[in-house]
Amino acid sequence: MADKETDAETEDEDGAKPKSKKKKLIIIGAGVLVLLLAGGGAFMMMGGEEVIEPPAGAGVAAADDPEKPKAKSVFHELPSLLVNLTSEGKQSAYLRVVATLELEPGVDLDLAKAQGASVLDGFQAFLREMRPRELSGSAGLMRLKEELLVRANASFDKPVVRNVLLTEFLIQ
Repeated sequence: MADKETDAETEDEDGAKPKSKKKKLIIIGAGVLVLLLAGGGAFMMMGGEEVIEPPAGAGVAAADDPEKPKAKSVFHELPSLLVNLTSEGKQSAYLRVVATLELEPGVDLDLAKAQGASVLDGFQAFLREMRPRELSGSAGLMRLKEELLVRANASFDKPVVRNVLLTEFLIQ
């Protein structure tokens, strides 16, 4: 009869284990989860990047191989561009931009020079619709660079422009 009483103590009316054991399992599970999250966060904060090296003889040159020269970007500076911005009041606003195109390695510089007029035309059409308040701050400048990059690549048969570098930017 003593065995029946101990069995009754470990089980509720529903035949389930008491709540205290469930609570212990939940607390232990939460503790393990917190430790895993903390470890993952520490790994990410420490910049844990996995370095995968290609197998020997895979035909891929290592990035820091001193014998193989790295392909360098080609830069093409566009002429200065002065546009009248769309203004909301009576006062006119002008934008002066000098941009340099960073092209993919191996792109023919003569081709880039030939397409320069087309690139400038796309820039000018876009910039004339801009308002001075749209160009304010670093966020406005980054959006402008992204839009100019899209328009520069549209001037070529395939995307060859990596970046648009603004070497001069003046709003008056």
